[in-house]
Amino acid sequence: MQNRPKRNLQSVPGLLDKAASSLFRWVTTDHSGIGKMRKLMPKRRFLDELLDILVCLLIALFGAVLQVFWIVFLIAYAIPFLIFGHF
Repeated sequence: MQNRPKRNLQSVPGLLDKAASSLFRWVTTDHSGIGKMRKLMPKRRFLDELLDILVCLLIALFGAVLQVFWIVFLIAYAIPFLIFGHF
């Protein structure tokens, strides 16, 4: 009976190693199938990627300009109208 806790403690590192490697293997496995989809996708050229980046940049800039106009409108027209009731 005296050796039993010692044997249990000696088997802990092996069990932890097996559990950690199994968990790591499960986490790094592609469960969604995106790897297969990426292989089936057509290859994109460098210029196509640059065009996509440019379009995203233009959309972001347009959104920023629109936001500035909206803030100016609120400060110049909407807030005074709400406070005083006229322009």
